[in-house]
Amino acid sequence: MTAKYPKGAKHGRPGKKTLVTAAVTGGVLAAAGAGAFDVFNGPAGPAAPAPVHTPSLAAAILPNPTPNPLLAAAQPIVTPDPGLAVGGGAAPAGVDPAAAPPAAEPVTTDSDPAPTLCGGTPVIGQNCITQAFSPTTTFDSQIAAFSPQNLGLQTAAAANAFSGFPSGVSAFLGGGGSPTAKPSAADPGSTPTPTPTGPARNPFAEAIGQMTFNSVKVAGIFVNNGDEPGENGGLFFGNGADGADGQDGGRAGLFFGRGGNGGTGVEGVNNGDGGDGGSAGFWGNGGSGGAGASTTTAEGNTVAGNGGDGGNSGLAFGNAGDGGAGGTASSTTGDAQGGQGGTGGSNAWTGSGGIGGAGGGATSDAGNAIGGTGGDGGNTGNLFGWAGGGGAGGTAASNTGNATGGTGGDGGGLGIEGDSGDGGVGGAATTGTGTATGGTGGSGGSNIFNGTAGNGGTGGTAAATTGTATGGTGGDAGTGGIDGQGANGGSGGDATVGTGSATGGSGGSGGGSGLMQDGGNGGDGGHGTADTGSGTGGSGGTGGGTSWANGYHGGTGGTGGNGTATTGTGTGGSGGTGGHDGVGAADGQGGAGGTGTGSAGGTNGGTGSNG
Repeated sequence: MTAKYPKGAKHGRPGKKTLVTAAVTGGVLAAAGAGAFDVFNGPAGPAAPAPVHTPSLAAAILPNPTPNPLLAAAQPIVTPDPGLAVGGGAAPAGVDPAAAPPAAEPVTTDSDPAPTLCGGTPVIGQNCITQAFSPTTTFDSQIAAFSPQNLGLQTAAAANAFSGFPSGVSAFLGGGGSPTAKPSAADPGSTPTPTPTGPARNPFAEAIGQMTFNSVKVAGIFVNNGDEPGENGGLFFGNGADGADGQDGGRAGLFFGRGGNGGTGVEGVNNGDGGDGGSAGFWGNGGSGGAGASTTTAEGNTVAGNGGDGGNSGLAFGNAGDGGAGGTASSTTGDAQGGQGGTGGSNAWTGSGGIGGAGGGATSDAGNAIGGTGGDGGNTGNLFGWAGGGGAGGTAASNTGNATGGTGGDGGGLGIEGDSGDGGVGGAATTGTGTATGGTGGSGGSNIFNGTAGNGGTGGTAAATTGTATGGTGGDAGTGGIDGQGANGGSGGDATVGTGSATGGSGGSGGGSGLMQDGGNGGDGGHGTADTGSGTGGSGGTGGGTSWANGYHGGTGGTGGNGTATTGTGTGGSGGTGGHDGVGAADGQGGAGGTGTGSAGGTNGGTGSNG
């Protein structure tokens, strides 16, 4: 009969059931301990197992456990009592309750070394562990204690099961790579795996950074200033970049920004023409056109480059860009022609139009010289604004050939309210023994509804040493529209000659006005003066008409220019005709004639008739 154990006994022999339970528990712990180490077959066969000590589980509950608590504190294995062997088949013999406990085996001093980080592989071994998270906080290290590889599980199978998850999850599960051999006591010549240094990668921070970078790239499409030559601004906001040589300036954003300036023309690129200025979108200023290239040649004809057009301003508001100036031309034996000025940019609703570019000058020694035409001014908005004036015509000079000044550009018009642009001045002409003709003044801009129309440009002057000189005709004024004020015509250019004939240019016509406005006056004729020869004054321009309104009248005709000759005859120019009247309005008065004076006699010009 089996002896019974007294209750409360401290040391008693366990029963069979207790022995079986202990054996199963020990087997589980042994399996867990074996799974926590590398069982690796190297090239020479299985490595000799090192002495194994059961690690304490107490480290798992410390305030700041290590990444692998099972390896934290190694404890020696106590040799079991031979009488507790399992499977012997014999019943346990009785034990004296009063017997002293068997002496404990001395604790060995060979404790496990502190764990180190494995390099490049997620599989842990007896000499290293895998760090799944950066051990910066207690929470991180506690989480790392429960990663599969630190619990001795099959990490490869776990990684394959979660292969579709983000990289951060795969790192926690220990996926990727194959086990590599770790240095052991059996292989003293092996090189230990270096411990990784530097901060651990944070996939979440990298994702946020990449997303921010992509957002900035996308935003740059909509908000950006052009930085390369001729590059456009952003789709919505931004300034266009200036163009390179002969290149157009970049446009501004659709909502706000400034257009880039056109590049200066160079010979051999786009015929030497300057680039156009970039336009603005909804709100902003247009860029200016680039100047045309200048040319010089010793023989043959030459033509300079034209100026680029100014960019339009914003649809709602802004200042349009000015046109670029035409290039100058010079030839020794051939003809020379200056470049044409660029057209000023326009405005759609509110703002100012750009000024037309000036025509380029021309000079020639034995050939003809022709000044470039001035660019037209840009129109202003349909609601309110100021239109751009026309550019001046280019000058012309020749020693033995003819010289013709360039025509001035026309002024821009406007819509409902504001001022239209004035016409450009005609270019001056000078010759030694040929014919000099001043350029015609540009026409003034007109209004549609109300506002002040643009004046006509003054005709260019002309001068000749021996030969013929004729002043340029003044430009016609613009009309005032339904309820606007008509402008005045431009005056004719003066002419002078040493020996020969000189004739002043005719004045331009005044502009018609709308309701309750006086008509514009005609321009005065230019004077003609000769040292030896004949001098003739130019005719005055016709006055502008008016609509119906009591107390208002048509424009007055321009005064005729004077004709003077020191040795010779002088003839005055005729006065211009007055403007016609509307219902209830008075006629415009005719202009006075110019005087004629000369050693051989003079004739005064007649007075112009009333309208």
